[in-house]
Amino acid sequence: MVRQLLFLFLLLKSATARDRTVMKLQADGSVLECTMTKNGKERCIDTMNPMMVLGNEEHILRQQTKEREKMRKAEEEMKKEKENQRNEATDVDEEESSPPKKGMDLNALLNSPEAKRQIKQALDSGEQVDLSAIVGSTISRAFANLGKPAVQEEEDDDDGPSGVELLMSAALRAAAQHASGDPFQNLSNHSRTDQCEFFNKVAKVLSRFNDPDLDMELFLQDLISIATPDHVEGDPIELENIVRTKQKLKDTLQHLLGQLGLQYFHPLQLYYYMIDEEIRKNSVWKRHRHRYLPPVSKEEVLQMIDGLYLSQLAYSKNCNTIQRHVEQFQIDPVSGNSLWTLRNCSVHSERFHPAHYMMVQHSKSSMPLEVALIIRGSQQQADYLSAGALHAVPYRGGFVHEGVRNSAQWIRGTYENDLQQLLQEHRQTQSNKKVPLKLYLMGHSLGGATASVASMEFNDVAEFEAFAVGFGSPASLSPNLSRTMKDRITSVVNDADCVPRMSAKSIVDAWKRVLQFDFTSLCLDDVNQLEPILRSKLSILGNWTESMLNSMQTTVEDKIRKEAKKQLSHAQKVLVNASSDPYESLVPAGDCVHFYRDGTSWQSVYIDCQQFYEIEVVPHMIDDHLVAGGYYHGMLAYLRKLDKDTNFRPLHEVDSLRV
Repeated sequence: MVRQLLFLFLLLKSATARDRTVMKLQADGSVLECTMTKNGKERCIDTMNPMMVLGNEEHILRQQTKEREKMRKAEEEMKKEKENQRNEATDVDEEESSPPKKGMDLNALLNSPEAKRQIKQALDSGEQVDLSAIVGSTISRAFANLGKPAVQEEEDDDDGPSGVELLMSAALRAAAQHASGDPFQNLSNHSRTDQCEFFNKVAKVLSRFNDPDLDMELFLQDLISIATPDHVEGDPIELENIVRTKQKLKDTLQHLLGQLGLQYFHPLQLYYYMIDEEIRKNSVWKRHRHRYLPPVSKEEVLQMIDGLYLSQLAYSKNCNTIQRHVEQFQIDPVSGNSLWTLRNCSVHSERFHPAHYMMVQHSKSSMPLEVALIIRGSQQQADYLSAGALHAVPYRGGFVHEGVRNSAQWIRGTYENDLQQLLQEHRQTQSNKKVPLKLYLMGHSLGGATASVASMEFNDVAEFEAFAVGFGSPASLSPNLSRTMKDRITSVVNDADCVPRMSAKSIVDAWKRVLQFDFTSLCLDDVNQLEPILRSKLSILGNWTESMLNSMQTTVEDKIRKEAKKQLSHAQKVLVNASSDPYESLVPAGDCVHFYRDGTSWQSVYIDCQQFYEIEVVPHMIDDHLVAGGYYHGMLAYLRKLDKDTNFRPLHEVDSLRV
């Protein structure tokens, strides 16, 4: 309707215009105003869009050019926006992980099960490896299987050498044979399998060391395995032990420390900090710290070994074993009967309900009733949960390890009434109706700490006299509270055992020291010491050995420096707000006895428990916590020194106890 009205208006207008201007109505309803130019051409304008000129090719071309330019600019802006988005996503992920690689990865192709199978077949048969044929057949097989259901292939041996390593191992054997004629001449003392394993190890090192994402701890572990192939497992914490248990260590530390820089846990840093700590805290340092302290007598150590024996017995898996050993523990020389009876036993634990057993000494006239309560250390998951409750809570004017307190109070609540009944029955057989009950509590590790605090709980009962001895007990009391129990509690610490030094505060402080340690010089020193050994072992490769080792050493040294620098940079970010101030300082309970290596033998002294406020992060800090290999080993060595008898054996031999 609007268009029709407009058309009538224009018709009226054109009646007064020149004859050469006419109005035309198009089929789509648009209106054109057409004028004849001087050269006889018709020029029409869309009256609804005066900028659109019909019949004028030059004008149309300009309009089209403008439209194309506008579209081109819009496309360029869209491309720039997408590129910026990709760059932003790359920047976010760059620090954590490398961007995905595109295209064909030759390493991945050679490591495929099909390629490795063909390489192994060629090597085993002594044929020359045809790489082009292997690559071609592997790619063809991959394309042939496109769109088909996945077929379960034979599982690949992830622990075995990769395809690249197999090829390099073959090349090394060929180079050695070319250089010396007998590639195994310097390895004649080893079996053929060991000889091949040697070349596989070298191949693994060579295939890795130019990798920009090289894992330095694994690489150094491989170098060490070449230099010392006969290394015996079970030595004090070595680099390979830390690397192998890396995730387990992180999980343990996370349980204790939360997120205090654990994403930057680095095995090399921990390993070399241990070495540095042991260098500083050597036997001379230990002798200096203990030079004025009173020694422990032989009789006292023998009593401690009896307690250690019973503490080790608590780790038994069944009560029948415990009962048999309790009955044989002490025998009456006159009657030949056992002096002790097993009254209660539990080998299973729950959170804050530790496994334990209780033994009662047979009645003697006019003698106190003697009861021993032995509490097991950490063995089951519930035990570790109790040990992990490192939160210190107020207790008797000081502070106590919360998990230990909870376990100790459960022990008292479980046995207080039973012990009082035992005492009343005992008094009925005695002329002195006021004889007390002497309760001896003991244990190893968490069991020792629980025994110590439980003795404090039982001493609240007027008729009880409770004493405790703990071996490797976790730090459980604040220093001032610990000193008040010196006459009732003895805590035995074996050399650098980390557990008695372990509280939330000491763990945070130790972790901070490790994170700030620069391991560059010690790590480079190790590499330099490995170099002549590797040179000797790889001499079978002839002249190629020199250039290979020189190139490898330069690359490795550069990577170590960069790795250490990056690690320290991460640590600075983490430690800006890290502090152990919110945590209470805890130490072992009562009076402490320290067995320690003095460089030539073992010594033992009484020492203030506050001296164990700091963790010694050294390679043997975990081995020193063990019962037979740690505590008993140190005690026995000290006794043999005192007795001047290298064959001395106590009555209760802890290392012969099979639990």
